[in-house]
Amino acid sequence: MAHPKDLTDADMSITNDWPQAISVIVGNNDNMDDTFPSPANIASGSIATGYVSASSFPGQSSFAVTFSAGDKMTVDIGTGFYNTGTKPESFPDGKAGAILAPGTPFSTGVDFNFQFFDGPGILPALINSAIQANLPALVAFIDAHGLIIKISDTNVLKITQLQIDPSAVVCTYAAGLSVPNSSIWNVNAIFNIAKGTIVGSETITNETGNINLSVSDCFIYLQAQVDTSLQTDPKVTALQCSFGDFSLSGTIITVLEALFPLFAELIKLGLTPYRAGGAINTDFNATIISAINSAISAAFHSTKSSDGLLEGPANSLGLDKSIIRPATLSRSPKNIDLAKWMSAPQIQALPLGQLKLPGTHDSATYGLTDVLSQISYDDIALLWALSNQSAPANGNPPIPAKPSPDDPIYLGPELYDFVIGTAVNSVSRTQDMNILQQLQSGIRYFDFRVYFDSRDNTFYTQHALRGPAFSDILSQIQTFITANPSSGELIFAYISHTNLKGYPEQVPALAKLVNSYIAPGNIYFQPTPAGGSSFDFQSLAGTTVRAITAGAPKVMFLNGDYAQFTFADTITNTGGYASLESKNERYTVSEMASQEGQALQANTLPLWQVSWSLGADTATIVQNILVLLTGVNQWCLQDIATGANAALAGFLGQYGGASGKFNLVTVDWLELGGTTSVPELIVGMN
Repeated sequence: MAHPKDLTDADMSITNDWPQAISVIVGNNDNMDDTFPSPANIASGSIATGYVSASSFPGQSSFAVTFSAGDKMTVDIGTGFYNTGTKPESFPDGKAGAILAPGTPFSTGVDFNFQFFDGPGILPALINSAIQANLPALVAFIDAHGLIIKISDTNVLKITQLQIDPSAVVCTYAAGLSVPNSSIWNVNAIFNIAKGTIVGSETITNETGNINLSVSDCFIYLQAQVDTSLQTDPKVTALQCSFGDFSLSGTIITVLEALFPLFAELIKLGLTPYRAGGAINTDFNATIISAINSAISAAFHSTKSSDGLLEGPANSLGLDKSIIRPATLSRSPKNIDLAKWMSAPQIQALPLGQLKLPGTHDSATYGLTDVLSQISYDDIALLWALSNQSAPANGNPPIPAKPSPDDPIYLGPELYDFVIGTAVNSVSRTQDMNILQQLQSGIRYFDFRVYFDSRDNTFYTQHALRGPAFSDILSQIQTFITANPSSGELIFAYISHTNLKGYPEQVPALAKLVNSYIAPGNIYFQPTPAGGSSFDFQSLAGTTVRAITAGAPKVMFLNGDYAQFTFADTITNTGGYASLESKNERYTVSEMASQEGQALQANTLPLWQVSWSLGADTATIVQNILVLLTGVNQWCLQDIATGANAALAGFLGQYGGASGKFNLVTVDWLELGGTTSVPELIVGMN
């Protein structure tokens, strides 16, 4: 470990994995020659670098690093009679991490590469949840069947025993940040193996040797790159390690000596923990990383996103600028009382065919819980094949080839809660206001996905996750009616995506539930005609609002599913407003505007709905989840809806504005968008 000053030294870096700038203090320098500049003020995603060295005076050299969250780590540096290490080795909150990686054993130069990391501390608990849920099962599987890893076409590793206590493997630090103006994310992670042994064999270019590798107090640092656009495979970009103890035995040593002269030289020097780590970190580093990435590529076939790069907000969502122009308003909406806008005489006199309503898509998602509903969809069926338990250590693979509810992927409690309660929730939510707030904001059409949950015999709303109980929805509508008892407000509550076909005995219970909150005098109902499958909603086009409300607020419940059921003069069997039957998700405003515009031009029906909501492509969803791991809470569809809603006035203006052939516009995040709110925009067209 000789170097120009014959002192123990290290290149040192501090990486900021927070989404904001931080300050790290490096002080308490004791018996140090070269010290790290302090304070280190580090921008988000940046690295502060420096050089440290022990003093030539006798005694242990050390310094301390105080991270941005207040965690403090003492770092010893020295050799021979003196130590190199940290106290503590890691922090329970996972917000800071360190690896003291040995340098090359084959040449003079810097002895160590000290790397410190500062981040939000969210990811380590999730990784550890997966490790603890699956490592015991992996150990049992290897004991029963062995594990063959094809490192390359000429290098195959066979593990016959993995002797390790699952609690001895811990992710001590992990965090990631996006590369500015890029779809690339860099993820830094540090793992600690307190003690473990691998027994097996390795075949390299037709030469096979037995392996017995034992390590203790092993730290492994990995940096990986993830491309959220899915244009490239994930890959490892950096690997460093250190060992408290390292032992390699077996005939593999002879094989490696014959094939790799550098390894033979290492054996002659003595395979100490420092030299083993240094060789992995330097001379063999590129070869090891290449082998790891080859294995990753084999398992993760490169897949291009069908939508290309991530879409941005507003105009970069693909909006044709030619449709950005003011919508035609028949009168100013400024003085409208949106809570009672339909009670105005001129609105009461309008037939439904001339009335324009603001509505919301997935109206009850403001209250999604962390519980999966019992309505599974093919494109997200994997969610129902996840478990918060640990994989059984029965000799079977911990991860099934075809996951299902009966043979799930085991995530452990922390990772499961993040996936379902945080990630899925962030992607599924489309509204922020509750139903009463939406009513008070002028919304008069609601999209309710109602299902019967057999786990507690209750009707809930859902959007992958269980939402508010339907009784709570009805209670909010009742509150609105009670506050406006003599108004002429007309509310449409569209019920779909139900599971009543599987629970036909619950149909009367749903009708009874509605009647328990909404009085018969406040329900507008149309029976199914004799011989018909459902009520013709289009026949209401000539009916005025006044004829329906008759001096009191009315709710028309619409059943869009299973017209064979009857709901005791409460819920009308009808498909409601006609709309574009799009089978494909829309990801850009231009795509949505084109689809909705063509359908609107071709429409000949008197009651028509414009569905003005966008989905998120895979790349956007992955990007959103990674942002959540930085400690920034956000809703995936919120920015998307902001851009879409900002473009709504221009779209409606292009298709006639107040005289357009549309009667209902449903949106996500109704309060976001342009300078005029969506309810004001639509109401102002009447």
